[in-house]
Amino acid sequence: QELVQLSDKVYPAIDQIVNDETRARRMMRLGIQVVALTVGVGRDYRTRAGDAWIAVQQQELSRGGITTKDYVHYPRYQQMLAEIPCVPDVEFWNESLDDLAQKYADIRRATIASNGSYETDATHAIHLSALATAYAAEYHPELHLSTVALYALIHDIVEAYAGDTPSLGLNKKQRHEKARIEKAALKRIEREFGDKFPEFIQACKDYE
Repeated sequence: QELVQLSDKVYPAIDQIVNDETRARRMMRLGIQVVALTVGVGRDYRTRAGDAWIAVQQQELSRGGITTKDYVHYPRYQQMLAEIPCVPDVEFWNESLDDLAQKYADIRRATIASNGSYETDATHAIHLSALATAYAAEYHPELHLSTVALYALIHDIVEAYAGDTPSLGLNKKQRHEKARIEKAALKRIEREFGDKFPEFIQACKDYE
């Protein structure tokens, strides 16, 4: 029930229109940029990237009307948010990354929203991340929260080139074809971004 209540607050926040796009789409674009461009010394990539994404996520959700008070049932997460570094300064904006993020964000899923429209990957991934980070922090503290956040953001990124294939009800041949198409999509992402953003590509591979 607590998760449903949080979900019911997240959807309206990320469905808001900000500069001619939904907040979810904006968050997807900001998240991919920050995750790929975040650098640091002495900390593993998943921690740096995941923490950077959590900071962006909370900043944007706050602008959408969701504050730490809305996580009243997740005190561990509230405490962790207080310890997350501020949103990092990104020195430049990579247009190719933004193109990838937009393709990813705009993929239409098989899931139909309550208003009758098809859900996008942006709405799906941002909603998942907002809930998964809080839930993991409260009920699975043994998990690495930064990695949970990072994987929630990028978990469907191959769909930017592969599209969304509903997983339920697939036969063996269809599952094999889905895996083949998504593997090819990941290889394409690696070809296009591997030289410049090797850690970002490694995170995508690690998730897969």
